[in-house]
Amino acid sequence: MLKNTTNDDALILYAELNAAEIRATQRRLKAGSYQRIVRGVLSARPEKEWPALIALHRIRVLAALFPGAVIGYRSAFKGAMPVDDVIHLSYSYNRTVRLPGLTVVLIKGQGSIAGDEPISGRNIYFPSQARMLLENLTSSRGVIKKSVGKAAVEERLLTIFDSRGPDALNRIRDDAHTLAPLLGFDKEFQVLNELIGTILGTKSAQLATTSGQALRVISKFCVSKKSKLQVFPPFRR
Repeated sequence: MLKNTTNDDALILYAELNAAEIRATQRRLKAGSYQRIVRGVLSARPEKEWPALIALHRIRVLAALFPGAVIGYRSAFKGAMPVDDVIHLSYSYNRTVRLPGLTVVLIKGQGSIAGDEPISGRNIYFPSQARMLLENLTSSRGVIKKSVGKAAVEERLLTIFDSRGPDALNRIRDDAHTLAPLLGFDKEFQVLNELIGTILGTKSAQLATTSGQALRVISKFCVSKKSKLQVFPPFRR
């Protein structure tokens, strides 16, 4: 278990303490030395500083309050950063938890699976690329959108294709094919498969982005040119 990473009483998490330390901390809470931010999280700092404290120790706090959670959906797509002060986690139940300066949206789903990696050695995980892309192809309703949607996923796939080539997309597709049944994302995998196949030139789905449409035009031109060369072989003397 990782211990407190501050040098003072700025932020105390019960999840990081043993039984004796918790009892001592509770005595100081009763004496007024600490204030409770939320259950299991205390601070000796004034309330106005709590949002900055939570922001500074965000991963540490999330790991303590929601052990085993996986950074999910839009938040994973944005590199585990909150969007509009909201962070999404895949967890064992659905709930919205409000912390100072941060709203945590818990979405009932699968815990960590193959490909998910612990963050900073703590009991909280960042999802594999395949899982993150599948999650962001799910439908999203309400004021707080949990997923970025098909167009953003397409843009990300095009960036991967440009920087790492077709093999990277094929690996993502293979991983997603394995994960989809575990996550209940069979429908999302079909969309992802169509997007990747179209970028690679083996399928013909409608692409939404300007970059994707340009790539389709180029692919069609290359296929057409290759077909003509096969119909009209080079003249041999």
